[in-house]
Amino acid sequence: MQKQKSTVLRKYKLTAYCGCKSCSGKWGNRTASGKKAKQGRTIAVDKRKIKLGTKVKINGKTYVAEDIGGGVKGKHIDIYFKSHKQTKRFGKKTGVKVYKIK
Repeated sequence: MQKQKSTVLRKYKLTAYCGCKSCSGKWGNRTASGKKAKQGRTIAVDKRKIKLGTKVKINGKTYVAEDIGGGVKGKHIDIYFKSHKQTKRFGKKTGVKVYKIK
C-alpha cells in the first residue's frame, strides 16, 4: 500500500455537527456537495480556505470536505457525526493540525 502524500494546511479549530434541526436546520444530512453526510467522512469547511472535494487528514483520519456551514469561517472545520450526543461529546478543539492529502 502506497503512503499518501500530504502538506500541513495550518492549525484549525474543530467543532462537530449532526443532521438534527439544532445543528443543521432544514438541511438535515444533505451537504453542499450533494452527498449525504456520513460520519467518519464528511466535514464542513469554509470553501475560501478548503475547496469542496478536498481530502484532509485530521488526527490520523481522512475526511472529505463535502459541506459548508454558516458558522464555519476561516480556519474552522465542522466534523459530521450521526448523533447530537456525539457532537456534544466531541466539543471544541483548537490548534489542531490539518493536512491536505495530495
